[in-house]
Formats: sequence, structure tokens, C-alpha cells
Amino acid sequence: GTEAVEVITFDSTEVDDLYLKPDSFRNMTNLRYLKIYNASDGSTCNVYFPDGLEWLSDKLRYLWWDGYCLEYLPSTFCAEMLVELHMSHSKLKKLWDGVQNLVNLISFVLDDSKDLVEIPNLSRATNLVSVYLRKCESLCQLHPSILSLPRLTQLLLRGCIKLESLKTNIHSKSLRELVLSGCSSLRIFCDIGGNDTFVLTRHCCT
Repeated sequence: GTEAVEVITFDSTEVDDLYLKPDSFRNMTNLRYLKIYNASDGSTCNVYFPDGLEWLSDKLRYLWWDGYCLEYLPSTFCAEMLVELHMSHSKLKKLWDGVQNLVNLISFVLDDSKDLVEIPNLSRATNLVSVYLRKCESLCQLHPSILSLPRLTQLLLRGCIKLESLKTNIHSKSLRELVLSGCSSLRIFCDIGGNDTFVLTRHCCT
């Protein structure tokens, strides 16, 4: 890859297991759109980095990676340009350390990331509309910044079986849907104020 590459769309079912070097994306400095997906079921990915991944373009606006195989994104990764982050069925434990400027982020999807234990501080994601964390079975709590985002409309937490509490008030007047079905460990909830059209979905599940 070189700086001429701006878009990569790759169906991982088209090849056998693919093992890449840590610097595989190093020269793709203008990469804006990266989609690595599984057209069969979306739940697995056979793209591996045995020695880790060192770098992704800081110009990425669209990052879709089904079954991402590592526990973290590269420590050098800058998410400022991201509009959509979609990493379902990943092996992520957390995305990154610290607070990133996520002013362009609209959609945040980590469904079925069963090892995920931590959500980053999203306080600077002021345009974020949708957060999908369904079946993140190791997630025990959310960062309180999520429930104060001014444009957040959907927060879907179905099947987060270890989620124990939402220890904050919901300040976002834009929030319309909070789904907690299957959150069987949830014991402490939060106050909801100033939002007459809010819909809470929580069904008792074992």
C-alpha cells in the first residue's frame, strides 16, 4: 500500500487465513475508508496481526472491521476524523487510553465484542447519535460521559449481562431509546429528567 490508497473494502471470506505485519498500513497515509468484513455471517474475521498493529491512518473517516483480532487499536491512532466506528464481534478489551477529540463521530458500534471491559471517555463526541453495545458480555459499567451527549438518540445495551449500574443522571434531552433487555445484573439505575419522549426497554431475562 502507498499514499495513493484512499479506500479498502475487503471481504475476508475470499481468502484463507491472512497474516499481516504490524506496519502493513504504514504507507497508506491517505486511507479514509477501511472496511474489512465477513459477507457470510459477519461474526468472524481471518485477518490476523501476530505481532500487533502499529498504525492506522489519522484520516480515517469510516472504520468497519468485523472480528478485529486485537485487544486494542494502535496506541498512535487518532480518531478525530472518524464518522463511523463499526467493530462488531471484535476481540477488543478497550479502544484507547485517554480522551480523543471525536467531534465528527456519529455512529459507534461494538456489538458482540464479548471481551470489551471499558468504554472510553466520549465527552468530546458531541455529534454522536447512536451507540450500539449489544451483547458486550464483559462490560460492567459505562463511562458517564455517554449519558450526557447532546445529540445521542439511541443507546442499545441488550444482553450486557455484567452491566451492574448506570450511576448518573441522563442529561441528554435528545435520547429517545435506551434498551436494557437482558441486562440481568443491572441493579442501580439513574434519574431521567427533561425528556418527555424517552423510551426505556428493559425485559427480565435470565
